[in-house]
Amino acid sequence: MTEFLRDTIANLNGIYYVLSLNPDLLRSPKLRLITDHLPPR
Repeated sequence: MTEFLRDTIANLNGIYYVLSLNPDLLRSPKLRLITDHLPPR
């Protein structure tokens, strides 16, 4: 269970890192469904 949590956190950190480097990805319609559920930064 701890490995699952560690991997999940690592995946989220990786996604956040990529989005922070390339905010244009947020404008793609594919990720729009995901980002609509996230609180605004």
